[in-house]
Amino acid sequence: MSTPDQSKGDRSRDEVLAGEYVLGVLGGTERQKVEARLRHDRPFAAMVKRWEENLTQFNDDYAEVAAPDHLLSGIEDRLFASPASVAAVKDSLWNSLILWRGLSFASIAALGLFVGFDYAERIRPKPQVALTADLAGENQAIALHARYDGNSGRLAVTPVALGEVRP
Repeated sequence: MSTPDQSKGDRSRDEVLAGEYVLGVLGGTERQKVEARLRHDRPFAAMVKRWEENLTQFNDDYAEVAAPDHLLSGIEDRLFASPASVAAVKDSLWNSLILWRGLSFASIAALGLFVGFDYAERIRPKPQVALTADLAGENQAIALHARYDGNSGRLAVTPVALGEVRP
């Protein structure tokens, strides 16, 4: 955007500045400088007037509608709120910096504990129990003894004599 100090008599910059002023896109200090310039610079004031007249025709297609009372009162409360009501909103629980920092810390701590316990469970050595089974048939003199070692992953099958078989 142009500033009032940039124009210094340059007609094209003055046109842009006048248009920006009428459209309301200037910042607070630039707007005040333009308003001060309007009081003493008649050609610039004429440019602003011409911009206003040219843009006024866009309003012809739209009817003016008053805001509902509840909406208007809400806007006025926000714009012209008393310092006490502003302080009450700032002191509310949802705007509490301590609350949000505390929740953040608690969440990070809970996540750390969860990840830490899961990692500790994974690296903790599991006691491996040797699995054994005896395989024997009825009236058989020999049986098989099978043993699985979980640490090494080996399966050992050993034949065993049962003794005398009696019919």
